[in-house]
Amino acid sequence: MSAGSKCVGYISVVIPTYDRYDCLTETITALFSQSGCESEILVIDQTPVERRNPVGCSWGKLRYFSQVKPSASAARNHGLREAKGDVVLFIDDDVIIKDSQFLVKHLRHYRDSDVVGVAGSAPDVGQDVHYDRHRFFRNIGLGWAYFPSNQGCQAWLRVGRSNNLSVRRKEAIACGGMDEQYEKGAHREEADFGLRLTRNGGRLIFDPFASLVHIGSAEGGIRSWQQGETIKALHHMVGDLYLLRRQIPLSQWPEYLALSLRYFVFPKGPRTPWKHWTTALRRYLKAWRIAGRKIKEGPKYLS
Repeated sequence: MSAGSKCVGYISVVIPTYDRYDCLTETITALFSQSGCESEILVIDQTPVERRNPVGCSWGKLRYFSQVKPSASAARNHGLREAKGDVVLFIDDDVIIKDSQFLVKHLRHYRDSDVVGVAGSAPDVGQDVHYDRHRFFRNIGLGWAYFPSNQGCQAWLRVGRSNNLSVRRKEAIACGGMDEQYEKGAHREEADFGLRLTRNGGRLIFDPFASLVHIGSAEGGIRSWQQGETIKALHHMVGDLYLLRRQIPLSQWPEYLALSLRYFVFPKGPRTPWKHWTTALRRYLKAWRIAGRKIKEGPKYLS
């Protein structure tokens, strides 16, 4: 099907934002330039009240909502509740969209009733397209953990990154939406969602042509990757281990823990120098305890 073919349905674009109004304005402007389908834009603003600037809230198809708690999962659930479209697209507030058919390239896949979601390509600024598949990608269990966001080939997945991920609204709500136990914008929140969304046989397709560029702005945002710090944030470790203990079968724990420790405690490159590994490990063990408490509390799904 060509990108210019007649679009299926109506799409609601949900954008959680936190103190990034310059980036957000550019993202919204790009969405207003889309053609070929009907759409609406829902901005879920979590910026503290004293710094809040309701950008473009009077523009025609833009709907603006405020949220006190800084939580990407809660913001996306807010968007799911309020959306009018049959398809809901989650993107970040700091992305570059150059293709005027970007929304159409998401919507065209929903002609297939087996498709419950579409993951688009979301490379970071300056990142090249990657065409090779990791040798472990076809693993039945954790293959999704080896799939890069800048892949250049179409594939069937169980998990997509939430900065360029569309879903059928009905199915997303039925599986509980995002789990709000993931604090701020914690690591693995979209993996948790994707695994539940596809658990009953639905398929998520990766389309490299439904592409945007992720800026990864150092200003604002709630993910708190602690740029310039040597150890990754505690809530990201908690999110990673919460997913392990809720969603991953025991038989896959060794492989998952190896990936997790390699990422958080013993990473490649200079981000976490070797001399800091003991501090990272202590934080990781603390995250294990916090994740255990969250497991006892149970998930906080869309209500």
